[in-house]
Amino acid sequence: MTEQEIRESICAVGKRMYQNKMILSTNGNMSVRHEKILFFTPSGVNKGELTPEKIIQTDMKGNVICGNGKPSSEIAMHLEIYNQRPDVEAVIHAHPLYCTTLTIAKVSLEEVWFPEIFLQVGRIPTAPYAIPGTQELAKVVGQYVSKANAIAMERHGIVTYAKDIWEAYYNLETIEHAANILWHIRIFDATSPMTPEQVKELEKIKKQKK
Repeated sequence: MTEQEIRESICAVGKRMYQNKMILSTNGNMSVRHEKILFFTPSGVNKGELTPEKIIQTDMKGNVICGNGKPSSEIAMHLEIYNQRPDVEAVIHAHPLYCTTLTIAKVSLEEVWFPEIFLQVGRIPTAPYAIPGTQELAKVVGQYVSKANAIAMERHGIVTYAKDIWEAYYNLETIEHAANILWHIRIFDATSPMTPEQVKELEKIKKQKK
């Protein structure tokens, strides 16, 4: 992708996230890695109203090299993910309603409830609470990065990361749909995650797809 295409894709995803209420007001953030440059959404801007020229460029240490304003307050978390995962080229952090609600209700998405989610994203751990926008949060999230492709954060939504920004977004959308279903399951006081035997069969299928 060209730099302009990267900027436009970030704006397109931001608009989709806002329209689907994955983010509100100025919260949420996104980034894309292109060679040794990171493209970040700016802090304090509604991500549904982004335009390409508002995207900020930084080096791999988070130092701004192009653009006005400050990159996302969650830059430390993004950098932690990129440093640990050379295969990752995009990171999205959002505050979707059901994912966030489940973290407060102490309902984990790490258990396998849906075969489609497991095959697409894998297990989704929940990182314990840490103050948003801090090195502490980056450190807490960093404990799960190598073993997961999405991490729920207690009281703070979820972060997804993938080989491109659209895959990261589609994973976010899929996980939020699953969280919605799981929330409704809990209303009926039903607890029926998939059995270990069923999960083992899915793991076989997942390995065959690699």
